[in-house]
Amino acid sequence: MQKQKFPYGYKYKETFEKIEIVKILEGTVICHAIKNDKNYLVIDSSTLKEFLDEKNDARLIAGLIEIMEFESIEEMNNHIKEKYERFGNFTVWTKSP
Repeated sequence: MQKQKFPYGYKYKETFEKIEIVKILEGTVICHAIKNDKNYLVIDSSTLKEFLDEKNDARLIAGLIEIMEFESIEEMNNHIKEKYERFGNFTVWTKSP
């Protein structure tokens, strides 16, 4: 898995061929995305910006969007189960959307 963080306002939706929301948590949207036959998980916590101070929380604001690239659906599913299972029902894919 490769992971990158992006600041508030990053237009990630334009980056992917296909993207769909799979879970909405308080302050965070989790999406499954496809680009060049690779699977990505996008964790968008941009809505939290309104609770942050631009000066004191600049480091947090700079990483409100996290994009993870996975080698396979299985690797992504394992990550989802490990990190997000505690949030209840969660869409787990058996193939790309």
